Amino acid sequence: LLPGRVSVIQLDGWTNADMTVLADTGPVVEWPSRRSAARGRRGRGGDDDDAHARARQRIDDAFGAARAWLSARTADPSVPLDVRHAALAPAVRGEVPVFVLAEGLEQIESAVLWGASRGLRVVIVGGQEADRCTSLLLRHDVPVVVDGVHRLPRRPDSPHDESFTLPARLAAAGIRLCIATGEDFSNDRNLPYHAATAAAHGLDPALALRAITLEPARVLGVGDRLGSLEVGKDATLFVADGHPFELTTRIEQAFVQGREIDLRNKQTELARKYRERYRQLRAR
Repeated sequence: LLPGRVSVIQLDGWTNADMTVLADTGPVVEWPSRRSAARGRRGRGGDDDDAHARARQRIDDAFGAARAWLSARTADPSVPLDVRHAALAPAVRGEVPVFVLAEGLEQIESAVLWGASRGLRVVIVGGQEADRCTSLLLRHDVPVVVDGVHRLPRRPDSPHDESFTLPARLAAAGIRLCIATGEDFSNDRNLPYHAATAAAHGLDPALALRAITLEPARVLGVGDRLGSLEVGKDATLFVADGHPFELTTRIEQAFVQGREIDLRNKQTELARKYRERYRQLRAR
């Protein structure tokens, strides 16, 4: 239910410390979901509801205990350290958000209302039905990380392009929006194409680019350093021969904090090797 904390890293450095941009961006909560009403009518709903309620109570108890421990330790520094409570303390103080994994309407609504009742800043991650409760999200200023655009509709009777148009619908409602891949980390290289699909299905291209650059940086608490090209920010950027949303675009240079990154890999070295071979053959 509370699997860990979010960190922000940069993909250049010799050690963990070199790569760390922000070690503690906020805790992650896996918000429980209810089973469908149809399941409950077949006689299994009672047990499911009890388990669902217990899971949510465990989450609430964890944050309540962390708040109590923080109050006690603030009043008396001799109160022993509890690493479980200390991990939640920045969120309890409002310094960092709580990243809540939630997809369905009921999940999202209950998570947002729970966060508001606890005085927590909530970020919804997943949000496949977030467009159905935009007024609630706006009222509590809750950003949504759309965790993947390239996925199937949630229900059999949903429109075929439901996932493709979700970012556009959220943006039209005024929701702060980020786009992720929702895939294995090895496929994060496809992130520009998730944004491109959203742009092709109604999201303004400038907002689509912002949804994978500046807006995530702000949600993650590093908007003062990353996410856009501005004086005073880290020179973390890339240079390409075309728009990053196009499949044919090639990245020519990349920089992290102003340091140029070596973009060579096995594929580029093999390409260089065989181009040289055929150059020599032509020269004979």
